[in-house]
Amino acid sequence: KNSKLDPVIQMPNELSPEKEFTISVSEKTKKPMTYTLAIVDEGLLDLTSFRTPNAWNEFYAREALGVRTWDLFDRVLGANTGMIGPLLSIGGDEEALKASSDQVNRFKPVVKFLGPFTIKGGETKTHKIKLPPYVGSVRVMVVAGGNGAYGSTEKTVAVKNALMTLSTLPRVMGPGEEVWLPVNVFAMDRKVKNVQVSVETDGLLKPQGQTTQSVSFDAVGDTIVYFKLKAENRIGAEQVRIRASGGGESVSETIDIGVRNPNPPVVISQSALIDPNGNVQLTLNPGNVNPADWAKLELSRIPSVNLNKNLTYLAEYPHGCTEQVISQGFPLLYLSNFVSLSDTEKELINKKIASVIQVLSSRQIADGGFIYWSGQNFASEWVSTYAGHFLVEAKNKGFDVSQSVIDRWVRFQQKMARSWTRTNAHRGYYAISMTELQQAYRLYALALSENAELGAMNRMREIADLDLQARWRLAAAYALTGKSDVANELVFNVSDAVSDYSFNNDTYGSAARDKAMIMQTYLLLGNIEKALQLAQDVSQALSSDYISTQTAAFGLTAMAQLAEKMGSGNIDVDWTLNGQKMAAVNTPQAFHQVDLKTAPNQSVEISNKGKGKIYARLTAFTQPLVDTLRATAGSLRLSVNYIDAAGKPIDVKSLKQGTEFTAVVTVQNSVEQSFTDLALVQIFPSGWEIFNERLIDVQTHGRTSQQYNYRDIRDDRVLTYFNLGAGQSTTFRVRLQAAYRGNYYLPAVSCQAMYEPREQARTSGMWVEIVE
Repeated sequence: KNSKLDPVIQMPNELSPEKEFTISVSEKTKKPMTYTLAIVDEGLLDLTSFRTPNAWNEFYAREALGVRTWDLFDRVLGANTGMIGPLLSIGGDEEALKASSDQVNRFKPVVKFLGPFTIKGGETKTHKIKLPPYVGSVRVMVVAGGNGAYGSTEKTVAVKNALMTLSTLPRVMGPGEEVWLPVNVFAMDRKVKNVQVSVETDGLLKPQGQTTQSVSFDAVGDTIVYFKLKAENRIGAEQVRIRASGGGESVSETIDIGVRNPNPPVVISQSALIDPNGNVQLTLNPGNVNPADWAKLELSRIPSVNLNKNLTYLAEYPHGCTEQVISQGFPLLYLSNFVSLSDTEKELINKKIASVIQVLSSRQIADGGFIYWSGQNFASEWVSTYAGHFLVEAKNKGFDVSQSVIDRWVRFQQKMARSWTRTNAHRGYYAISMTELQQAYRLYALALSENAELGAMNRMREIADLDLQARWRLAAAYALTGKSDVANELVFNVSDAVSDYSFNNDTYGSAARDKAMIMQTYLLLGNIEKALQLAQDVSQALSSDYISTQTAAFGLTAMAQLAEKMGSGNIDVDWTLNGQKMAAVNTPQAFHQVDLKTAPNQSVEISNKGKGKIYARLTAFTQPLVDTLRATAGSLRLSVNYIDAAGKPIDVKSLKQGTEFTAVVTVQNSVEQSFTDLALVQIFPSGWEIFNERLIDVQTHGRTSQQYNYRDIRDDRVLTYFNLGAGQSTTFRVRLQAAYRGNYYLPAVSCQAMYEPREQARTSGMWVEIVE
């Protein structure tokens, strides 16, 4: 019994929010102890069925014959976490693909952790605590230890007040939308007769009409009052404060809500090539200017890379398979080759790269390979090489990459490299299986990590009719191992002209991506002149309106490496902005950019004073508050309908509050060509709530593999990723409820091939209302 402690909690059986109370802690048998004190929202604890820790059970557990055993069941069964797995995905169905930029923490759980504290034998320690605005139930937990003895205790306490309010708003709002804020007022004591209820905001959501209302109670009970709020035509974080007072009691409640823009961002640019002593004028009209908008002037001695547009494209890319996560981070490793970065910019870039490393570490499976979608249990061949390539480059740049992650990846790659044979893999939906490039890239990445597989490289080198792309990548692998003579022999008199090929390939590649890889080989071999010639084609792809994430990543990386290798020369220009003379630019850097003040119209005139040609580009970013894009259809066609609980069509332009219905989207492939990696984006009005059926029925989570590859369910949208055979169609359903009375915007539904962005279909948006 001397190994057990018996902590005692003395405190009120009922608490009030925002009012100080006292907790006393002692030991029942007057033993000395050291303890921690925690007060946690019961609802939060229920998410994981959290029990108050009992250290005694751990330290004094029985051991049969002193033998410990281990098993691998968590590795086998962990792939399907059962009911608890989906329950942990609250508010967003999948951890975000990039570091969160949300400014609003909507749900603030009560979590207080105090200690450790030490008391002597027979001593009682008192703590004064005040809870934030909260109504519900909390668990008070004490965990204690001392002199080899352990113990714990807990007490569940209700938190309530004589006067309480309960309010709710949608998770997000959109510009120009209106919502009726319901405030449920509870009079829990007969002394509360007349109550004044008021609402106040910071101005992003403006009350329409009265901001104060009175309610009367004849007995204990509750009633609801409504306040109308309208969002301004701007975005940001808003705080709605509700206050109620009456009968000598007062209560306050705060709701944090974000006003988001559901429309896609737009990047517009204009470029020109300026001869020595030449002049050029670049003009853009981005329209209305928002706080997040920007404009930049790019000047370079290498072909234009449309740097800001492509970095924005990667940063704003809404989807998050592992390939796309890597592509977001890869160019950032070389960004300093292009531009001089401030300390703040370096910090932001380092955080982004660190977040990519963290995501990749979480997506490595037991055999060392990397999965394509979160939750899968099989490695993707190309993505595994791409992920390891990034991690090795990041580690070489000084970033913190776990050596165990690298080691497991190396073992996986070595096993794949040694067992590789020249056979076509099963294509499935892929029109092209680039098995030789897969192996050559794998060998390149291993050589980069200083684990070159020379035996596999030599065997591949003996293939007489080796694919063009594979030959160039294998040459790069030899160059990394110091065997430049072998590399040059491999590509002697070999063309660097890559023909266009289907985007349906198992390397997620394109001709432009492959040319960027060949550029890297030229640079490794010291042939800057040839790399500069090929850079023209890569530049053209980077300036395209339609580009895949991997093409953008490899293109920017190759051009950054070219900029680093560029020899002597100067960017020497005079320029004016909207008629005003600006400071001249004279720099030996291969690339230079200038941040411009945003304005509805931008006009830049540039004079090249140097001896060489200069590439100039004016770029502006904006996110229109009004969606002006039209509905489109081509190879892909969309049909969007809504049905009620009985399966009958309904008109969603006006719905009664509480209506449950289903969005039915049919995607049709109208051509004789399969599509891989299609992304269906459904963004719903703020007043509609999504039923995430995976939180209710775990079987739904595993029943969808035949219909789609992956689905990401968030607060206001559902992203679905799937393949579609030639001439086929498929239908997706999302259960919804018209939850909040008001007027809202229903954004367009879109479907796009992620690796061939030209192939897309889109509906048009419209305004909808929810009535009482």
